[in-house]
Amino acid sequence: MKPQRRPLQGDIRPCIMASLEKPYLSHAMRVAMVAELHAKGWSSERIVEAFHWVSDFDESRTRYQVQHILNHGYKPFKCSTIQRLKACLEDKCQIYRRRGKNKDFNII
Repeated sequence: MKPQRRPLQGDIRPCIMASLEKPYLSHAMRVAMVAELHAKGWSSERIVEAFHWVSDFDESRTRYQVQHILNHGYKPFKCSTIQRLKACLEDKCQIYRRRGKNKDFNII
């Protein structure tokens, strides 16, 4: 049985939080999540815990990938990148509504 998800706290963008609700995450969104959570001060251990519920979770692989992302200094993805990945929540997102649908986002 998979552990119960702990709620995300802090200033995490809604698209990143929503991605945790999906049964499968693309590699790019996993990278986006790690970069975002790390930028918000999460430890690598806590980041690994955030992936425990994902259907294809493999702890050793996840630890390796998280460490790789942190060692290479990935930065949180811009909203425009999240849009290209089709993970933007659009009208359900305050940032999207505030910035406008047709503008290039440079948040974060």
